[in-house]
Amino acid sequence: MPLPMPDVVARGESRRRRGRRGWGRWVGGLLVALIMALAALAAGCGPRGGGDGPAAPGRAGSSEERARLPVVVTFYPLEYMARSIGGDRVAVTALIPPGADAHHWEPRPADVRAVAEARVFIYNGAGLEPWVPRLLKAAGRSGRIDVEAAAGLPLVPAGTATRVLGAGGGSAGAPADRDGHGHGDHGHAEGSAADTPPDPHVWLDPALAARQVRTIADALGRADPPGRAVYLRRGEALARRLEELAAEYRQLARCPRRELVVSHAFLTYPAHRYGLVQIPIEGFAEEREPGPRQLAAVAAFVRERGLPYIVVEPGAAGAAATLARETGARLLEVHPLETLTAADRQAGRDYLSLLEQNLDRLRLALGCGG
Repeated sequence: MPLPMPDVVARGESRRRRGRRGWGRWVGGLLVALIMALAALAAGCGPRGGGDGPAAPGRAGSSEERARLPVVVTFYPLEYMARSIGGDRVAVTALIPPGADAHHWEPRPADVRAVAEARVFIYNGAGLEPWVPRLLKAAGRSGRIDVEAAAGLPLVPAGTATRVLGAGGGSAGAPADRDGHGHGDHGHAEGSAADTPPDPHVWLDPALAARQVRTIADALGRADPPGRAVYLRRGEALARRLEELAAEYRQLARCPRRELVVSHAFLTYPAHRYGLVQIPIEGFAEEREPGPRQLAAVAAFVRERGLPYIVVEPGAAGAAATLARETGARLLEVHPLETLTAADRQAGRDYLSLLEQNLDRLRLALGCGG
């Protein structure tokens, strides 16, 4: 059954109001019947809730906006990349709203419709959005270009460059090797790396993000050949800026400290690339509260190493706040960049500026600055 077009519904509702003001009963009745039929159809497959779902791309009022290439992305980093590359040639819709978790978010009928009407759909992949196959099946093909931005990247298993303390028999103070693995408790305590899913947080590594940018620029160029040169030029400029930032991130490998106690293991790619080790308070699942043994082991590690900071995500202190009180360490926010907070938007922060901020704060945590 074809999906209704919201602007058709709006025009029908306008005609119904005029019919009530004096049109003949036959015309008014016919229009009312038409509106009811469209409304019933929309209830089954239209926007979610009270219409607060993402607007279908290319549905803006002006002819200029309607002429833009309709692009749908899953979450914020890809939205930033697509907008930066496409400029005013694209109309970008992000499916996942601010504050939602990409792993657990579920698409609604309005999201299916947005993807069905898009010319380009971009998702991260690497297990970040497990609902994407179902979404694409529901949306159908219709000549759309689907882009898995993490495809072809050198992914590493979840738990790489990570030590989980208090979960095994290792000591809290076991030193770490240069490959990022300690001699005590390991992130891969059970199973082999081949059995472990990849860590999807590639956008936190500027070098990998640059490769994603080039992939997106190429896809936009294939969908809109007249604009291909523009997309490639703008994409290359952003990719080079990210590569310059990656060169600055390499300074982390020379910092006095190499261990980071983190709220959960979201810094796998920077840690892996620059020879660091992240010690998560909450293991690999951020919704899982640490047990007393694990919390005590991490507290002992912080005291033994004399770590001045515990790295947390904005607004997600949780057990880290307890640990900070017990050890005297301070909480230091490092942004996971999956979404922007209200404070980020008010301050004019974006993906690139927050990557730069993350670098400054990681340098501080590792003893390189401040």
